[in-house]
Amino acid sequence: MINKKHIVYLGYSGFPLGYAEVQKMIMVSKSLILAGCNVKVINRKSVLKNSDRIPAEGSFEGIDYIYTTGTSVRPTGKISNVIDSVKGLFGEISYLCKLKQQNRLDGAIISARSFKWILLYSFILKMLNVKTVLNYVEHRSIELEGNDTVLHRFSIAMYHKFAFKIVDVVMPISEYLIGVLKEYAPGRKYLKVTPICDFVTFKRFKRNSKDKYFLFCGAISYWELIEFILDSYEKVNDDSTKLFLISGGSKKLIKKLQYRIDRHPKKDLIKHCYDIPYEELVQKYVNAYALLIPIRHTIQDIARYPHKISEYVAAGRAIISTNEGEVKLQFKDGETALLAKKYDVNMFAEKMQYAIDNPEKIEQISKNAYQMGMEVYNYKSYSESLKSLFE
Repeated sequence: MINKKHIVYLGYSGFPLGYAEVQKMIMVSKSLILAGCNVKVINRKSVLKNSDRIPAEGSFEGIDYIYTTGTSVRPTGKISNVIDSVKGLFGEISYLCKLKQQNRLDGAIISARSFKWILLYSFILKMLNVKTVLNYVEHRSIELEGNDTVLHRFSIAMYHKFAFKIVDVVMPISEYLIGVLKEYAPGRKYLKVTPICDFVTFKRFKRNSKDKYFLFCGAISYWELIEFILDSYEKVNDDSTKLFLISGGSKKLIKKLQYRIDRHPKKDLIKHCYDIPYEELVQKYVNAYALLIPIRHTIQDIARYPHKISEYVAAGRAIISTNEGEVKLQFKDGETALLAKKYDVNMFAEKMQYAIDNPEKIEQISKNAYQMGMEVYNYKSYSESLKSLFE
């Protein structure tokens, strides 16, 4: 009988609540479980609100998890938070040692951006003779992170110089990040894992709305993108296709967005919501006429690979985007998506107009993208390659 591989996820606290990063954790874990591995997510800190309280140890969609602080709820007060952090860290180290003693620890995926945590985890896991995989989903730079302190500069420099070298494997999300990896750690083993999702789950949702609308989902903090979409929508010559914005943020940002919508020439056709249940979100994807996700010509956008792309494709609806980054590499204009040549309001509006004027083409593009996505964005496609990282 072949022994199962036991894999842990480290570095992120708050599982199973959250968006892109948590969804990636869930899908990678499901992929490994499909390959016959056991997966456990270890949360070092208590970060959930009391209203989101879950047991300190349990299972979510077949994925085991534990909070090493003994509770999932964030404590109140600075001193309590410090105590919680210390308790969680020592509890995590103790738990890793316990798993190793029980022969239930063969590999670890480190989902952390701070070099100090990558260094600490790598050191502990090397001592325990455990294989390490670094999740690499964002480019790190002073310009992108807006922190120009000496300490932060040092941290980013150490990240690029050593983070890729002190782990066994790197799991980059984009070709740009693969290029960064090869620059700083030539020859380091890696596996590119795109955003992935569960196509079976999405297939349960059927189109059930007569409303015709474009949909954009993204945080209000990406204000430039929201402005871009609102400006593009204004130029579309049509008064029957609505625009749905699913965008959350602080109360101040929500108020700012509503103010902007109220002054839009098509304000009566624009709907806005936020903090909706995931099932409702998926249903809105499925019901949409087309899904919007403009990619800017910036390092930030070219380096990352939005998780929403996998969900958009799994929803079976056509994507309207720009010919940049990973979208440029994976999609073809007029076949699997509608791609504006540049990040330009007029060009993007032209693609939205084309979608409205060519409904049969939109349906064909939706089908083509779904078929492509079944291979590229389906978590089941990565099971064996992910398992092989720990053999």
